[in-house]
Amino acid sequence: MKTEEASTCRGMWCASEMKRQRNEHDEVTVTLRALDMFCKQLQLHLSHNIDEVTVTLAVKACQGDPKPGCQIHGFAVSSGFASYTTVSNSLMSMYTQAGQFDGPLLIFETMRYTDIVSWNTILSGFRTSEGALNFALRMNFNGVVFYPVTYTTILAFCADHEDFLFGLQLHSLIFKSGLDGEVFVGNALMSMYSRWRRLIEARSVFDEMANEDLVSWNAILSSYSQEGKHGLEAIFVFIEMVGEGMGLDHVSFTSAVSACGHEMNLELGKQIHGLTIKSGYGSHVSVCNVLISTYSKCEVTEDAKLVFQYMNDRNVVSWTTMISIDRRRCHLSI
Repeated sequence: MKTEEASTCRGMWCASEMKRQRNEHDEVTVTLRALDMFCKQLQLHLSHNIDEVTVTLAVKACQGDPKPGCQIHGFAVSSGFASYTTVSNSLMSMYTQAGQFDGPLLIFETMRYTDIVSWNTILSGFRTSEGALNFALRMNFNGVVFYPVTYTTILAFCADHEDFLFGLQLHSLIFKSGLDGEVFVGNALMSMYSRWRRLIEARSVFDEMANEDLVSWNAILSSYSQEGKHGLEAIFVFIEMVGEGMGLDHVSFTSAVSACGHEMNLELGKQIHGLTIKSGYGSHVSVCNVLISTYSKCEVTEDAKLVFQYMNDRNVVSWTTMISIDRRRCHLSI
C-alpha cells in the first residue's frame, strides 16, 4: 500500500514539475515577445501603442543583461511609464539581478507608490546583513506586512551570532502571523538555527512543520552531519527519508555518507554508496569526495582509490583528499 502511495506521489510530483517547467517556458516566451514588440513599435515610431504592461515585460526580458534594459529605462522615464509601480519594480529587479544596487535604491526612493514587491526587491539586493536588517526594520516601521518571501530573505541574513536576537524576534513574528506552517519559511528557520549550531531548535522547527519537502529533510540531515557529534542522528534521519520514499539528491547522499564517516560505520557507508549508484549520483563530484573521505577514515584506501578512478570530474578537494591518503600511507610505511 505504501509503495502504491509513494508511486502515486512521485507521479503527481512529476506532473507538477512538468507543468511548472511549461509555465516557466511560457512566461519566458511572453516576455521575449513583449521585448520584440516593444522594439518594433519604437522602430516604427508607434510608441503611442506601448503601455505599461509591454514596458514591464520588456524590462523583464532583460534580466541578466541590463544594457538594453537601460535604454528601456530611459524610455520609461521620458514617457512617464516609470511612475507605474510595476514598471519600477521590474527595473529594480533587473538592476539587482545584474549586481547593480545603487540604481534600484534611487528608483525606490523616488517611487510615489510602493507595494510588497518593491520592498522585497530592495531587501533581496543587499549584500551585507547590517544593511538588510536595517531595511527590514524600516519595513516594519512603515507598516509593511511581511510575506513568506520577506521572512525567508531576512532569515538568510541572520547568519552572524550578533544577529541571534533579531532572528529569534523574527521567529516570534512568524509564529504570531501564522506563517510557521509555510514550507519555505520553515526551511529558512532551520537553516538559520543550523548556522548558529542550535540543532535542538532546528529539529523543533522541522518536527512542527505540517508538510516537509526535500529541502526540509536535507536541511535537518545536513545540520546533524556537519556536527561530528551528531552523526548517529543524521543516519537516523536518512533512514527515515528512505522509508518515507523521498526523492534523494546529491545533498542527501553527501550528508549521509559524511555521517557514516563521523561514526566510522563502514558497512552502512557501503550500502549508501550502492544506493548512490542506483540513484544516478555515483559519479557526482561532491558525493564521490565524501565517499573517498569516508573510506579513508575507515582505512579502506583501496575503495577510496576506486571511487577516485571512476569519477568523471575531479576538483581540488578530490585531488587533495587523495594526496593526503597517499601521504598517510607513505608515513605509515616508514
